[in-house]
Amino acid sequence: MDSGRVEVWVGGLPFQFSVLSLGPEELANIGKVSEKTQSGQIRAIMPGRITSIMVKPGEEVSVGTPLLLLEAMKMQNEIVSPKSGKVTSIKVREGATVKKDATLIEIT
Repeated sequence: MDSGRVEVWVGGLPFQFSVLSLGPEELANIGKVSEKTQSGQIRAIMPGRITSIMVKPGEEVSVGTPLLLLEAMKMQNEIVSPKSGKVTSIKVREGATVKKDATLIEIT
């Protein structure tokens, strides 16, 4: 294995990856949430389709609570709560197609 390179075999096929080191600025931002998230707006990380909503308005959630599943490019992406609080509104429905940065759920 070369420095910074990783090769993984899956189903008899090789996949190569580069491992990048984080600089001081990136390390300082780990665990921080955006200003919009701090305001309670959970937004789509990419365009896709909502396949499942796992919470209801009024429900208390904590950091890491699964909120919904967003399908993009045939992959299910679990969107989890970045903060603790109460779900005040759900802005999408199952089966809806959303654009990147669309507001999905609001938490206070």
